[in-house]
Amino acid sequence: MYVIGFIFLYILGKTQGLSLTKIIAFFFFLFANAITIGNFLRLGRTVSMFAFILFIGLATLTLYYRNHKLNKKFFLFYIPLYTIILISHQQEMILSQFLVLGLFLIKKNRERIYIILSSVIGFSFASFWLVPFILNSLKSSILNYDQATRMLSFSGPFLLTNIAGIFIPLILLIGFYFYWKNYRSKRELLFFSPILVLGILYLFRLIPFTPLLKNIEPDHFLTTFLFFIIFYFLKIKFGDIKIKNISIILLFIVSIASVIITNIHTPFFVEHGPVEKEVLSIFPFVEGKYIMIGEENVTSYSHAYYSYGTIYYNLSTASGWMPHMVPQSYLDEYNSMISSYKNNNCKNFIEKLDYFNVSEVIFYGYKCSEINSCELKEGKIMENVCLYKVS
Repeated sequence: MYVIGFIFLYILGKTQGLSLTKIIAFFFFLFANAITIGNFLRLGRTVSMFAFILFIGLATLTLYYRNHKLNKKFFLFYIPLYTIILISHQQEMILSQFLVLGLFLIKKNRERIYIILSSVIGFSFASFWLVPFILNSLKSSILNYDQATRMLSFSGPFLLTNIAGIFIPLILLIGFYFYWKNYRSKRELLFFSPILVLGILYLFRLIPFTPLLKNIEPDHFLTTFLFFIIFYFLKIKFGDIKIKNISIILLFIVSIASVIITNIHTPFFVEHGPVEKEVLSIFPFVEGKYIMIGEENVTSYSHAYYSYGTIYYNLSTASGWMPHMVPQSYLDEYNSMISSYKNNNCKNFIEKLDYFNVSEVIFYGYKCSEINSCELKEGKIMENVCLYKVS
């Protein structure tokens, strides 16, 4: 994927008049910063990374044809690229439409018809997967799964992302201003307007209130903005030597800060602590359908445990890795069950366990000697992890 990404950027650079040095700089600025390393490598989002690579390919195509008439080569590359994006990853699939919209806005009527027809053909090729996905999404809670609410939280694991979420869209807008000063073209303004509107919505935290966009995680917006920030920066012709020197100094500061954050915030591997080791060792004692309830500040991730239990012990659970793929009514009942326990409403908690046909509960991160068992039957008890069975 890195190789394909570099090839797309090389083509982009050559078609946009960038030197080889700037193309190589583009690649490293885009893929070797703290955000993309954290998003693609630390979180293991290889599918998202593949979709972002395709996004770069589509951006390369649209950036070229913003100043050229559509021809046979456009159809030859656009249709397969657009088709694959539609079935790659839903968040980049949505963001890629802003590229298409920008090209659509600057073209005349005949070329607009070509763009629409090409997109329809791409959609038709992808329909074998895309149509069932859309139909099932309407039945599940995926459209109610608000990823963007974390943009409003400036604490815990979202702090660094949300600090970056202030500066990056702001730099996007400032970068475009200096880029546009070089060209003074209404056509350029119109072409980039969808991305700029996206940046404004993000900067003023309006994304959580925008349909579809609120289902996209912040990291995907930031990597998209970074692509255009780097593009603007490499295309700007610095006439004022002072502005150029200031830009270079800021570039070094940002690069050094990114390396420091990456080294601190993205460790090569995190060793299991006592809680993780105990949780993994308790799975052999689980016999029936189970759920897990973690203490408020526990560092372990219950969804990862559910995957582990399913893969290595063939266990069934009332919860799982992707809660937004079940109906909203199911999620409401499940969340009510967890809230009942947290609020010491044992009667409702037991009723919900029965509703979900759950026979075992794993509590982790708690001191087992101090836990409220809600009169469940004691199973396997460790220091920080306790297994209880429904009578």
